[in-house]
Amino acid sequence: MKEIEALWEEVRELSLGNSTRVEQLDSPPTPLQFLRDYVSQNKPCLISNATLHWPALSSWSHDSYLIQNLSSAAHVSVHLTPDGQADALVPLNDATLCFASAHVQRMPFNQALNLITNHTSSLVAYAQQQNDCFRSEYSALSSDCESHIPWATEAIGSLPEAVNLWIGNHRSVTSFHKDHYENLYAVVSGEKHFLLLPPTDFHRMYIKDYPAARYSYSQETGELTLELEKEARNVPWCSVNPYPSPENKESEMSKFPLYFDGPKPFECTVKPGQILYLAYGYFGLKILKKFDDFLAAKKKKAELKKKKKKRQKPSIDTALDVVGQFFSMDVVGIGYLWTGLLPCRPSMWFHHVRQSPDAGGRTIAINYWYDMQFDIKYAYFNFLQSVHYQSTHVPTLPETASEDLDSESACDSFAHGFKDELSADGSVANLAGTSIKEE
Repeated sequence: MKEIEALWEEVRELSLGNSTRVEQLDSPPTPLQFLRDYVSQNKPCLISNATLHWPALSSWSHDSYLIQNLSSAAHVSVHLTPDGQADALVPLNDATLCFASAHVQRMPFNQALNLITNHTSSLVAYAQQQNDCFRSEYSALSSDCESHIPWATEAIGSLPEAVNLWIGNHRSVTSFHKDHYENLYAVVSGEKHFLLLPPTDFHRMYIKDYPAARYSYSQETGELTLELEKEARNVPWCSVNPYPSPENKESEMSKFPLYFDGPKPFECTVKPGQILYLAYGYFGLKILKKFDDFLAAKKKKAELKKKKKKRQKPSIDTALDVVGQFFSMDVVGIGYLWTGLLPCRPSMWFHHVRQSPDAGGRTIAINYWYDMQFDIKYAYFNFLQSVHYQSTHVPTLPETASEDLDSESACDSFAHGFKDELSADGSVANLAGTSIKEE
């Protein structure tokens, strides 16, 4: 249907603009400006000079500071892969594609840092866990950052539900996915490079079902092995790799013409001191039962909140909250995150992330997940994804992939964060020179 392709263009003309750059602010907005111009429009923005007052921007550049402050803390979660691709599509047995999850191991922070900065290692380590890990595993560092973003908290009307810390290197890559949150992403050290795609461009992501697999570590060989999960299940995931190798580029472009021939994505580099805002409104897949339970709990919470509001007089906060529930669209884009910048990412936007390390060989970032409104925009998106769209181009699906047009689809990182937390077990030897026991 030509109407679908017209939608991609019209969203950009009316709301997002035809540039491939994410709109940038020189300083943090007022709560009203943030709500009016970005949250209510589901429009991303990059905010400079947003976190320059954080002690973390200077303190966390020193490994000794981090190690000293986290020496008495419980072990931290580290995701291990052979190539930096976790929660991504990876060939299994050199043929079939599967959705591969990292091996998750808990270890002392100093050993985790050694793995991250050891670029000659056969393992790629990424210290992260999408379960509010900053306020649990890294609580000893809480005084170095704000517990929430004040102007965002006032605009959205609630405190963040989760705050996550990410410590990795240039080898870690995050494939296209979305979050069911209003996402504010701040870089502390190094740079983050984002590609952003709006929910309206759902069909350009080629969401397919892939068999779930997981890396396991062998103490005998010191290597990771990719194996299908014992309880077979399929995971709906984005098929597009926006950065194919030169030898595969022509093949990938022929498989996914809606992505490669469509509107160019938006670009954004986030540096220290900046915040990227990524709004919601894109993909919604049922991947895990635990995530279904999470959504049910959110719905119940919203109903209780609604009953409570009926007994209260309307306030300016309530009015702003209502305004924030209407009409928002999202954009395709590439984003780079630098220290001092806070990228604001609207919820449910598709985003792909790469990173560049600092002089110490690591990239550090912290993101704030604020509760999203499951409102009329979410209903519009569900309707859009139910529309079967067949391009004039008929791509060849990757082997083992099957089209999944009927299920709710969301390449959702949050669900997989809980999955990884629950499934980590066993022990790993010789990862950082010593034997590590899972706790």
